Amino acid sequence: MVSSDTIKEIILTGREFINNEIKNIIEREGIVFPQKLKKVKVIYGVRRSGKTFVLYSVFKKNPEKALYIDFEDERLEGITLDDLEKIKDIFFELNSRLVKEKKVIFLFDEIQNIKGWEKFVRRLVERENIDVYVAGSSSEITPSRIHASLRGRAWTYEVYPFSFTEFLRAKKFETKEIYGRKKSILKAYINEYLEWGGFPEVSFIEEKFMRKKILSQYLDAMFFKDLVERFNITNITLLKTLQENLFSSFSSRFSLISFYKKYKGKFPFSKDSLFSYYRYFLESMLVYESRIFSESSYKRMRNPPKNLSC
Repeated sequence: MVSSDTIKEIILTGREFINNEIKNIIEREGIVFPQKLKKVKVIYGVRRSGKTFVLYSVFKKNPEKALYIDFEDERLEGITLDDLEKIKDIFFELNSRLVKEKKVIFLFDEIQNIKGWEKFVRRLVERENIDVYVAGSSSEITPSRIHASLRGRAWTYEVYPFSFTEFLRAKKFETKEIYGRKKSILKAYINEYLEWGGFPEVSFIEEKFMRKKILSQYLDAMFFKDLVERFNITNITLLKTLQENLFSSFSSRFSLISFYKKYKGKFPFSKDSLFSYYRYFLESMLVYESRIFSESSYKRMRNPPKNLSC
């Protein structure tokens, strides 16, 4: 149970932090949330892709009508479902003018660890006319893992690392009238993007050593939290070997049968384990498949997919 004073402090300091400290938000392409549909907006995606900043963006557009709570705040340790109701009540206590307001927004970050949260946010949307956005761990909040109580009642949106257009926006590069020196700068940015990718934090860092260190930390977190811990993996040798092969065959065709034939005599693993581990990579959004285009489903499935990493 979290005290009322603590909840008040979290609400007020969170509002102050977003309004005063969060300044450079890159608007993401293609994110359109339905305003008239009574659905919970669920934002998911690979770790560090910018989900929290999508919530910040919504808050800053509605600062007088929005509540933002980060449930990874250590002051909320031990929070229960009853505390969620208390958070709602205290927000309206602090903002009594909003009690009859038609548009109030609740933004919940990392809410997935509170048992029963799905039914709570569904009630807020359907019965109390509150617009709810939730974001959370890539290993927990995905369309395939959303609780049955939210099926058909959620509007899901996957957030990816920066596209190249968003990357250029982060670099404050204007894409109009590109010639001369500006053309050379654009080519340099293309090479940088191809080499380092579009993870938002990395895009704002110039030092190559720091970029490499941060990306290595991302990969370690994804490997252990989104794969080993989430799926209780025991054959680490198989997992690491599969990871190395998937990442080294980026944008190339990848065949699990060929992998099995190549490694079956080098360390113990079953074909079933191999296919399961590959599926785990897909479910954790560390790897995406791109299959050959064909109107025939047989041809699409018959040809090995190209794999694309985040």
